[in-house]
Amino acid sequence: DWQRRVALGGYAGEGVQMSIKQMSAQLLSVDITEQEKYIDLQRMRARQVWDECKHSKLHAEVLMAKGWVKDERELMQNPVAHTQPLPAYFGLSMMFPHIHPLARAAQHYFVEAIACLGIAAYIHLVDDPMVRHEHLSQRDEEIMHFMEGKYKIDTYCTTPENQQPVEDTLDFLLHRLRVSL
Repeated sequence: DWQRRVALGGYAGEGVQMSIKQMSAQLLSVDITEQEKYIDLQRMRARQVWDECKHSKLHAEVLMAKGWVKDERELMQNPVAHTQPLPAYFGLSMMFPHIHPLARAAQHYFVEAIACLGIAAYIHLVDDPMVRHEHLSQRDEEIMHFMEGKYKIDTYCTTPENQQPVEDTLDFLLHRLRVSL
């Protein structure tokens, strides 16, 4: 049914492929000469990797409790659980290591805003106590991730030169969003 399909797809956004592999790769993409300048960005991303790993574990536990998967190994082998409809958020960052660290901040800000809205919608619309618990337990961390993106943009985008990669990224993401609607 649709709830199972959506729940399996939710694992793709927080599962091992996204959180551990692709987000971790973003930490490595800051040029060694810019490490000091962007160390706070890297620390925030490292914290988010851990948060997302906790989210994926909780998500897997809900799927197992509902009887939709036997264990996380089964979940990791299910192609539906690895389909990611988001507009090239992590994949784009992973594939192109030359992307400016502030462009990644813009991606972070944009997608975490959507996550916060999604959690608010689930809490408002879904009666299932397990699903509500899962979303309530992630709400504060998702808001923090959104605020990290805002902090990065507010702190580092103080010149037209630094604002350009953010504007380009947001233009791209908004275009992708319009295309997918």
